[in-house]
Amino acid sequence: SGNISPETTNIESSDETSVEDSETHKKNRRYSPAVQRLAASNNIDLLKVTGSGINGRITRKDIEKYMDPNSTGITERPPAESVGISNGDHVINITPIRRMIADNMVKSATLIPHAWSQVEIDVSRMVSARKNALLNFRKSEGINLTFLPFFLKAVSQALKNNPLLNSSWNEKQIILKKQINIGIAVAAEEGLVVPVIHDAELLSIAGLARKIHDLSEKARTGKLDLRDVQGGTFTVNNTGVLGSTSSQPLINYP
Repeated sequence: SGNISPETTNIESSDETSVEDSETHKKNRRYSPAVQRLAASNNIDLLKVTGSGINGRITRKDIEKYMDPNSTGITERPPAESVGISNGDHVINITPIRRMIADNMVKSATLIPHAWSQVEIDVSRMVSARKNALLNFRKSEGINLTFLPFFLKAVSQALKNNPLLNSSWNEKQIILKKQINIGIAVAAEEGLVVPVIHDAELLSIAGLARKIHDLSEKARTGKLDLRDVQGGTFTVNNTGVLGSTSSQPLINYP
């Protein structure tokens, strides 16, 4: 039992304060929206990431390095658990496109509030109109006239009459889109893609049918370019072709 000198007490107190300040600093850090979105979509605890920006601010590069277990100087993520894999199970490694789709689905479910409503309508007249035009359309255009262009025409007109539905959410703003660019979900070999019909409200039903055919073919043959998948303001997804009577798709982020 010896006496503790004032100098020793001050040093120990200083060390404890330093640790407490460090933890408080971590908890009070503010993150940019881009960093928060990236962390949320990858289930990353930002308190575990070391920031390289000014005053220790975390940047996108810090998140990306944290996600890469081969990076140096950044805390590594815990190893992924092989949950649910048993002997004899076949594991399919995902392609970059499927990974991108999965990441966007997580962003959508995490960052976008979803609301769902279903209303049934009588489309007997539309079915009749299509049936009467089917043969002549195939002869003149060389493609099949499906139900989809009729629905796209109705949707584009509805968006024109109700511009708030043709908008997106951006932090504290609602952005009303000037153009009506309708995305159509297409099942390609590597996964679901959403090519976009720009200025859809300006096209006739025949014009929409041609555009749907061209984009669908490009999607299935892997020939979509960047503009074909950019700028969408609303998405139409047809799951009825698979036999379903209703569905609740995730919103195509953003």
